[in-house]
Amino acid sequence: MLRFIICSLLLAAGHLHAQSKTQTIATEGADHLFISSQFGNVELFPSASGEITVTHLVLINDTERPDLGEISVDRSGNRLRLEEVGPNQQTLSEECEDRVTVNNGVRIRGCNSRIRLRIGVPPGMSIEVETEYGDVEVADIAGLTRVHSTYGTLEIAPSELEPGSKLDLYSNYGDVDLTLPADATAKLELITEYGSLMTDFDIRIDKAASEQRQFYERVVGTIGQGGGAQVKCRSPYDNVYLRRAK
Repeated sequence: MLRFIICSLLLAAGHLHAQSKTQTIATEGADHLFISSQFGNVELFPSASGEITVTHLVLINDTERPDLGEISVDRSGNRLRLEEVGPNQQTLSEECEDRVTVNNGVRIRGCNSRIRLRIGVPPGMSIEVETEYGDVEVADIAGLTRVHSTYGTLEIAPSELEPGSKLDLYSNYGDVDLTLPADATAKLELITEYGSLMTDFDIRIDKAASEQRQFYERVVGTIGQGGGAQVKCRSPYDNVYLRRAK
């Protein structure tokens, strides 16, 4: 069961138009993948094909609209950037402004949109993700280094933490929910301002580096044998969860 963490020092290049079918992108030697999304939820999972697979789903009032989805693909050296450029604020506003639905006799102007990016990532790539409104879900992926969101919830469960690797997770207004292997070894920095920090790991807290005051909590410590990876989780206005995998 998760418990609240109480700091012990205070106690004493191209464009792909979205379709429901899966598309593939050759890595062509790229070993770093950057993913950017404004409205879409991002789901990452392992790809066994050796290529990146992309499924971009855009639903407006439960009707699929592949004509509104667009992904920019840019290559620079060993870096590959995938950016969701459509739908954007303007296209969604234009699509929804004239729509009227009736719910229990009440006329409602606007529409419901659901946007999702499912991306399969081959092994051996380092990965960064940025979203504005979308959630991020990552399972069984090694190589994740950074996930930042403004409003989205992060649910992250890496398959492993390599010694010396870094994992930086941040959501300004959403939960940061991280599940690590039970035998993980890592240095931790967990921060929230108006939320709570909760875990079922036994953390050896660094009293000198940790801090707790009104509307702010920062826990610095280690799990496992110490050393290993460096993990930072921040959620100023929501909760941080650190879970031990079953």
